[in-house]
Amino acid sequence: KQQNDLAFYRSIMAPSETEKGLQVAELDVQPSAILPGYGFKLMLVQIGGNQRYVSGNVDLEVIGMEGDQAKTIPLEQLSPETQKTDTRFRFRYFQEIDGTLILPEGFEPLEIKVIARESGGKRAKVDRSFDWPIVTEHSP
Repeated sequence: KQQNDLAFYRSIMAPSETEKGLQVAELDVQPSAILPGYGFKLMLVQIGGNQRYVSGNVDLEVIGMEGDQAKTIPLEQLSPETQKTDTRFRFRYFQEIDGTLILPEGFEPLEIKVIARESGGKRAKVDRSFDWPIVTEHSP
């Protein structure tokens, strides 16, 4: 764990050949102990060039199957208590965004797509997809 943490901080502060700028670093999804559904934690990072703050908004979509139909469901439909302000970010090095996903009955999730859009002058857009079985594999 310490080695992983050290590698994470090193990649932010002293990037080698990794792409610089805003990145979607990690996504972890765990079954919720309190509510039906899942809790998620998303880690955004700014690699290199940390002299300025990066800000913007994150969209999250769960892609899967409902019966024999492919379906994409945005976070707003899976997490009614989540407001747009909950998915805004502003950070210099990294920021964690967390929330809850309540999947509809009969929906089989296959992947989660994360889209981070930077606001301001640069307006970078970064997207990354995570396979559902992989992000939930650390579940107890």
